[in-house]
Amino acid sequence: MAKKIKKNEKKKIKKNDNEKNKSNSIESNKSNNNMNESINEDDEIKFKGISKAIENELSQNMIEEEIIKEKGNNSSDSIYKRLQNNYLKNNLNINIISMITKLINTSNSIPKNLKSNYPLNDILIGIVKEFMLTDLEIVYFSLYLDIYGWENKYFDIVDNLILTALSVKKYLNEDIDIIETHLSENYENIKDKFANWIKSQKGKNKITITPRMVNERNNLLKKPFNCYCRKNYIDYDDAVDKILHLSLSYNEINKHLGNNKSRNQSKQIIDFTKDENNK
Repeated sequence: MAKKIKKNEKKKIKKNDNEKNKSNSIESNKSNNNMNESINEDDEIKFKGISKAIENELSQNMIEEEIIKEKGNNSSDSIYKRLQNNYLKNNLNINIISMITKLINTSNSIPKNLKSNYPLNDILIGIVKEFMLTDLEIVYFSLYLDIYGWENKYFDIVDNLILTALSVKKYLNEDIDIIETHLSENYENIKDKFANWIKSQKGKNKITITPRMVNERNNLLKKPFNCYCRKNYIDYDDAVDKILHLSLSYNEINKHLGNNKSRNQSKQIIDFTKDENNK
C-alpha cells in the first residue's frame, strides 16, 4: 500500500515538473518572440533610416545637377551664343552685307595694299558677326576707320579692325559685358590691347562725329550701286554672289578669326587669306 502511494506521488511530481517545463518553454518562446519582434522593429527602423538617407542623397544630387545645368545655360558663353544665333537668324541680312561691301568700296582712307592683299569683305563680315553689329554701329565703324585709320603701326590689320569695332561697340552701348567676356576668353590680352590701342590714338587729331556726318554716311552705305541709273535699284546678283561666297569660305576664315587667342594666331589668319587669294 505504501509502495502505491509513493508511486502515485512520483507521478504527480513528474507531472508537475512536466507542466512547469512546458510553462517555462511557453514563457521562453514568448520571450524569444518578443525579442525577435523587437529586433525586427530595430532592423526596420534602421532600414527606413538608411533608405531615407539614400533618398535624400539622390535628391540632393539631382538638385545639384539641375543647378549645374542651369548655371551652364546661364553662363556668359552660353548667353553670348544664344544672342549671336538670334542675331544671325534675324538681323544679318543682304542690307548689312551690302553695307560692308560699300564701306570698303567708298572709303577714301583705305590703303591700296589692303584691298589687294586681304579679303577685307570676309574679315569685316566675320567681325560684324562676332560683335553683332547693327546698321548704326556699321555706320560708326566706317567713320571710325576713316578717323583712326585702317592701319596701326602697333597692331596688325585684324587686331586693329577688331579693336576699332570694340571701340564702336563700347561707345554706342551702355553694357557689353557679355561680348567683352567672350572676347576675353577668345582673344589673349584683349583688355590690355584695347588700352594700348586707345593710347596709340591720343596723338591723332580728334574729329567730333556729328549727326549730319552719321546721316550722310548712312545714306552712302545704303545707297545701291546703280549702273543702270534706275531708281531704288538693288544689285541682287552681287548680293547673292557675296552670300554664296561667304557660305563657302567664311567657315574656314572663322576658324582662325573666331578662335584667335594671340597675335600670332591673327597673323596666321592673314597668311591664310593671302594663300586663298593666290589660289
